[in-house]
Amino acid sequence: MSRKFENHVSVVTGGSTGIGFSIARGLIAEGARRVYITGRSAGTLNEAAALLGGAAVPVVSDVSSLSDLETLKGEIEERGDMLDSVFANAGICEKNEFGNTVEADFDRTFDINVKGVFFTVQTLVPLVKDGASLVLTASICANNGMEGLSLYNASKSAVRSFARTWANELHGRKIRVNALSPGFTLTPLMKNGLNMGRPRSRPSETSPLARFRWATWPSRPRSPPPAFSSHRRTPAISTVSN
Repeated sequence: MSRKFENHVSVVTGGSTGIGFSIARGLIAEGARRVYITGRSAGTLNEAAALLGGAAVPVVSDVSSLSDLETLKGEIEERGDMLDSVFANAGICEKNEFGNTVEADFDRTFDINVKGVFFTVQTLVPLVKDGASLVLTASICANNGMEGLSLYNASKSAVRSFARTWANELHGRKIRVNALSPGFTLTPLMKNGLNMGRPRSRPSETSPLARFRWATWPSRPRSPPPAFSSHRRTPAISTVSN
């Protein structure tokens, strides 16, 4: 390992599973001194921390709760840490049927994916070092308009907007702000929330680009050609193992 994060201190929200866990594991493997991981389940957090080792600090925190975020900030301050990076990664993805979506569905998605990202960064930015890095987990769904996910898609568009705006607002402190937009990544969120683990729920069947290419394929073969992933605009499928 390169040890490029030697003595690094970071926060990873939603760090107990999936992409967040892999980010935390990567930071620690590259030398991070301390990585605060957050999540809503104490049991899952403690299991993740045990796997990550002594550099991981589990903090039960719901990003949609401002009081929980203040508790997280207090935990960091109590240890005398300043942050080299913040990964605002926590989020949910739930299907919603347009025309039958209720207010509670809207509030749940936007409270975690939008409000949660905004107040995570606003709460922690006083502890972020000048020249540090903020990374916001967005999604390719911010652009591709996947059906049945209008709330999730819009919430991730907001995250990308935060990244562009904060990059301007924090440039005086030389803080870098980037949005990470993963393609289809097989995580507990995908398998449990969207049932993407089922054989018929493949990205090639749900991608608007794939449907377009199938509809316009010359001579209309009896079955869709399998190798859509070779097209440069089609997201690759990656797997995150916990």
